[in-house]
Amino acid sequence: MDLQSALAWLMGPEGIEDPYPAYQALHEHGPVVQVTDSMFVVVGYDAANQILRDPSISVVNEARLERDWPAWRANRAATLLTETVLLTDPPDHGRVRPLLAGWFSARRVADMRGFIREQSDQLADGVAGRCADDGVADLVKDFALPLPVRIMCDILGVPPSDHRWFEERAGDLLIVMEASPEPGELERGNRTTQEIEAYMTDLVAARRRRPADDLPSALIAAHDRDRTALTAQEILSHLVLLMAAALDSTAYLLANGLLHLLRHPEHATRLRADDGFAQPYVEELLRWDTPSQFTVRRATSTMRVAGATLPPDAEILILLGAVNRDPRRFDSPHEFRPDRPGNHSLSFSAGPHFCFGAPLARLEAQIALPAVLRRLPDLTLAGEPTRLNRRAIRWYDRVPATVPATATRTTTGAVPGTVRAA
Repeated sequence: MDLQSALAWLMGPEGIEDPYPAYQALHEHGPVVQVTDSMFVVVGYDAANQILRDPSISVVNEARLERDWPAWRANRAATLLTETVLLTDPPDHGRVRPLLAGWFSARRVADMRGFIREQSDQLADGVAGRCADDGVADLVKDFALPLPVRIMCDILGVPPSDHRWFEERAGDLLIVMEASPEPGELERGNRTTQEIEAYMTDLVAARRRRPADDLPSALIAAHDRDRTALTAQEILSHLVLLMAAALDSTAYLLANGLLHLLRHPEHATRLRADDGFAQPYVEELLRWDTPSQFTVRRATSTMRVAGATLPPDAEILILLGAVNRDPRRFDSPHEFRPDRPGNHSLSFSAGPHFCFGAPLARLEAQIALPAVLRRLPDLTLAGEPTRLNRRAIRWYDRVPATVPATATRTTTGAVPGTVRAA
């Protein structure tokens, strides 16, 4: 496959279903592939690692949005993201990030083990109940999506009565990050962002009246101590971002992990029996089929990467899915090997923009996947999974599964939805 054919594959329907043949072809053109005078595609692990860790590299900025999407300011999802650490360079990035990252420290994440296990068990019981009622459950809608939403809602202080409301909306927040979203999808993302921002506005007002042990209260306190550290709008923008971030990797990681286990019962058997297997299994999942397939950076000065010269203002498309299958870094990269030594993927980026929620995402998967298998040992696929039209985030739309009618069912009760925090 030549360069143009590989790029066309990635932008076509084949790239949504299976981008890896194109990635394999791109690797044959080198770790850094020049597409135009100012556009470079990075597929090499070492090259990506160098760029991501370089403090002079810029993330996507407003100038690029103006060029590629002149009407972007009319979309609240797009403008909100530019107000967050996701699309912010120093010094603003370094000013805000520590205020958020502290809530995802190793200690805080470890303290959430019991809650994650409890929610995983409840949702697994719900899957069994859905199978008993309807014959088939959807592992995306009934498990992979609601679990990270519930965990993030707990961090944000959102009451359980509102969890379902967020489950129905959170998946729309990052539509604007896609390579070529449809106008209707952009409008849905815009509308959803406005709805969630309005919810967070009410939540912040409630925490001002009555602080709690949650992230909004901590951000409000930081703002009140020093208004140059965090603006009132940045509080709202980051609360919305965190709800989106709960899904962009974790939900897919869970869905993909369950699907792989149902297709490879030998791994499922081992995961049920060996708690220590969860960690390497999840790491290989992250490498083998990366949830976030690409990220974009901009060179601020001339730089040399893997023998290529990138000029100032060069746009750099880092294909994380290809980077994590670099044959120069990983032996037999297209094989799924949970016991792979030295398995350090770049799925959560690296350097200044390393995902501070990565420890939580990893822990959720390490707890939730064995919990489902132990709770539902007879869980089986009930049809072919389907994908959403996504390239940046590889989303499963549906993963149908079933359990025998004799499976134990635990009733957890319906959760009413509202749109305002108490």
